[in-house]
Amino acid sequence: MLRYTILSLLCCMFFVDTRAQTIKATVFENHTRVTLQGIFIRNLSNKESAITDVKGKFSLKAKLNDLLVFTGYGYLNDTLLVTNLKMEEVFLEPKTNMLNQVDISTPEVNTGSGWSDPAFHNQTTIYQRNADGSYKGGVAFRIWSSKGAEHKRQKLAQKQAEEEVNQQILKVFTAKNLAKYLPLPPVEIEGFITRYTPGAKVYTANDFNLLAYLDKCYKEYMKLPPEKRVPVKLAAPGK
Repeated sequence: MLRYTILSLLCCMFFVDTRAQTIKATVFENHTRVTLQGIFIRNLSNKESAITDVKGKFSLKAKLNDLLVFTGYGYLNDTLLVTNLKMEEVFLEPKTNMLNQVDISTPEVNTGSGWSDPAFHNQTTIYQRNADGSYKGGVAFRIWSSKGAEHKRQKLAQKQAEEEVNQQILKVFTAKNLAKYLPLPPVEIEGFITRYTPGAKVYTANDFNLLAYLDKCYKEYMKLPPEKRVPVKLAAPGK
């Protein structure tokens, strides 16, 4: 009788150890221990996924020997084998050379659109550049002779700055780039881009954070019914 009791206890222990449980942990940046918000975690074994909150915390169902993939904007992807269901900390290495990094400026700062040089009676001074934007040497001056012309100049410069920001947004919100951070199929990523690509005003706001923005939009997107997650196809003319 005692033998069967021991065998039953061992079977119960084995069952508990192998079934999926909820892992709770915090994701940090390596070396600095800064908590990371908006990191996507995907369990390749059971297809469960999660996103770290503002404190870098997440919870996810997993069992021993499951593979977890961690992805986040600005950090190297990492894959972890679950060997301990009580893991508490995960560390990600920041990218040292981000090919997709884009430096932006607010529309109010007319970077590259000209600056007023007192030595030339405050006329607008512009560095001359090649077609690819690289500096080729020398400067050019825009001469404005009236307040009306100056107002037009400012509006033009503002429009050019906003257009530059819009181009930068398009570089970030591409299917190839967002696929690294959003656990969505290609057709849904296109729908996500159509619905959630921000405007220049939102993108250049002082409190804008790309990871937090993606996290918020992703949660909203997942609440939509499947038919609303795909981009709308426009009917051809005459149909």
